Formats: sequence, C-alpha cells, structure tokens
Amino acid sequence: MFERRINAMQTIGIKKEDLAQVFHMVAAVLNLGNTKFDAPPNNSEGSMVMKETEGNVSMAEKLLGIKSGDLEKALCNQTRVTRSERIRSPVNVRQARSGQAADNRDALARALYGIVFNFIVHSTNLSIGYIDDVKLFVGLPVGESLRSHQKTRESSRIWVISDQFLQS
Repeated sequence: MFERRINAMQTIGIKKEDLAQVFHMVAAVLNLGNTKFDAPPNNSEGSMVMKETEGNVSMAEKLLGIKSGDLEKALCNQTRVTRSERIRSPVNVRQARSGQAADNRDALARALYGIVFNFIVHSTNLSIGYIDDVKLFVGLPVGESLRSHQKTRESSRIWVISDQFLQS
C-alpha cells in the first residue's frame, strides 16, 4: 500500500525531494502526537516534556530542522510581546482537560498536517490542469432559498452554476 501512495504522488508530479519533505513532515506529526507533558518538579503550574517522550521531541526537531530544545520551549511557554519587551511565561500543564502545552502540540501537528495536505492537493490540481480563473461552484438555483429547495422533491439534485451565469 505504501508503494502505491508513493507511485501516485510521483504520477501527479511530486519530485523525490518533495516526497522526502512530505515524509519528514508526516513523521514529525507522528512524533509530536507521542509527546506527553508533565509539571516540572520546581513549578507545579509550568510544563515540560516527559522524560519518556524526549526522544520524540528530538526526532520532531530533527525532522523539522529546528534547533535542539527550541520545540519544547515553544510548546511549553507562552510569549507576550509588549512595546518594549518580550515576556515568556510557562504554560500550565494541568489546565482544563489536557493542558496548554498539549493544546500547543496539537495545534502545531494540525498546522503541519494541513501544510502537507494543501501541498498534495495543489500538486494534484496542477497535474490535472486545474485553472484558478474558472469560477464554478455547487449551489442552488438563483432565487431559491435553502429552505424552499429542501421542501421540494428535487432536494437531491445538485445544481452547478457558473459565476458568469450569476452575473448576467
């Protein structure tokens, strides 16, 4: 199955160098997902990466090209910028259900995955000759509201209307 995915990505024109970057990003997301946090011994309201998952953070840093230690700092601290200074404070590991550090980790993982997904969609669109200038969308016939359309028996019909048609 993995080989089929690689073949599909190469078929749509993704270069081997870009494939390597896609795999690095996906591996970084997986390593981030394995990261757990705990409160440091001297600060019950702060957070730090648990010892057993430090390897995952190190691997994610390596895969993303981040300097060692910077990822944990970014996940476990919040920076506020004022006019004259930057104030960095630890985020609470025990807040709410999962803590701010885990929320930061999840947000980063979602963002990285979103970048990969958008890259693959963009590459696919280029390979099939998608043109940005064509303004097509799926919607309801002009002049009908969603409620009136749902009341009719034609509610399962999909209407494709071009922007040019709507402008006339």
